Amino acid sequence: MTGPASIYDELLLRHHRNPCGYGIPDHCTHSANGRNPRCGDEVTVALCIEEERIVEAAFEAQACAVTRSAASLMIQCIRNLTTAEAAGTARALEAFFLSPVKEAPAELLQGEMAAFIRLRARAERKDCALLPWRALLAALPGS
Repeated sequence: MTGPASIYDELLLRHHRNPCGYGIPDHCTHSANGRNPRCGDEVTVALCIEEERIVEAAFEAQACAVTRSAASLMIQCIRNLTTAEAAGTARALEAFFLSPVKEAPAELLQGEMAAFIRLRARAERKDCALLPWRALLAALPGS
């Protein structure tokens, strides 16, 4: 496969094989587990939050390539965000994935997240792609 689609697929495979933030440190202050009952994927998201800012984020997963790459991209995206910004991004992403709107909000198209957005077209993989983000929301205080 060549062209833009293959670049995105390569990016997602790279995140699956070499995930950002894999392995949960002992000192995290918040965490939550997520499970996809359709396929059995499981993910744990852990956060180190100081003064309402995510200073460190990590995950562990027994999951497919889509869930692992989604978690890796999410970790990159949420580091140094406030908890409110991270929650807003997670909610915007879920709303976009589940709505008929065709255009992604600009804030979701920054950097490598553009590759992740392409997964929306694959209905059978939406739950896999959203699983880490849902676990993030469960881990955030007040969400």
